[in-house]
Amino acid sequence: MTSVYEAMAAIEQRRCDEDVLRRLILDVAERDRLKVLCRTFVQRLRATYENPSARLNQIWSEICETDDRVALHGFLFFCLRKHKWAIEEVLNDAGAPPEKISRFVLEILPDLSSKLLRGTFTSLRSYVEDARWQYLMI
Repeated sequence: MTSVYEAMAAIEQRRCDEDVLRRLILDVAERDRLKVLCRTFVQRLRATYENPSARLNQIWSEICETDDRVALHGFLFFCLRKHKWAIEEVLNDAGAPPEKISRFVLEILPDLSSKLLRGTFTSLRSYVEDARWQYLMI
């Protein structure tokens, strides 16, 4: 017979495994999926901003080519913060918990992004690490 704790642990593990954003944040094996999502976001941005500066174009190209998870997560978080279509793209996954993602995007990311842009965070890495941690703690 399974204890209540074991049953709850199984339920919690299934819930965590179904959370697409959690998997993108924690699971290194999901790197290819993260890169595909970021490339999709770059394509949307290129379609929206038809005449970007050379620097912005270079940044988008680097996002499409990099394996740096900090850069990819930073780009993902900024897109989630600024574009509704990015939220919809993440929520299209059947396992995405809409309440958790909505709370993260509407309540947590605005403050974190503002702190990064004002210089409160000393680096993109500290911004990304704090955003990751706060999402996982919701």
